[in-house]
Amino acid sequence: MFGTTEVKVENSPVKISTPEKTIVDCLDHPEHSGGIEEATKAIYFEHKNLDFKKIVDMARKMGNRTIIKRLGYLLERLGLHEYDNLLTGLKISKGYSCLDPKLPKKGKINERWKLRVNIKIDPEQWAR
Repeated sequence: MFGTTEVKVENSPVKISTPEKTIVDCLDHPEHSGGIEEATKAIYFEHKNLDFKKIVDMARKMGNRTIIKRLGYLLERLGLHEYDNLLTGLKISKGYSCLDPKLPKKGKINERWKLRVNIKIDPEQWAR
C-alpha cells in the first residue's frame, strides 16, 4: 500500500490517501469517484497544490497505462503545460481507452493519448 498519510480521528490514527494518490485512483477508476469530470475539476482547481511528479510516479507504479493517458489528455485540455515534461517518454498502451469508462464508447479519438473522448471537458463552465 502506498500513497497514504496518517491522521488522527478522535485520537485514533487513521490512514487516508494523499491528494496525489486520490487523483491517481480517480483516474484509474473514475466510475467510483463521480466520473472523470470530478477528477478533472480536482486537478483544475488544485493543480498548484499537487505534486505531479508523485502523481506520475504512482500512476506508473500502479501499472495501468490508461491513468497516464487520461492524465496527459486532461493536463493538455486544461492548458497545464508546465507538467508536460513529466509525461515525455512515458509509454502508453496502443489500444484506445475511454476517457470516462462509465459513459458510452462514443466520441472522437484523440490519437496522441489513444483515448476515446466520450465527455466534453469544459473548464470555462466551472468558473461561472
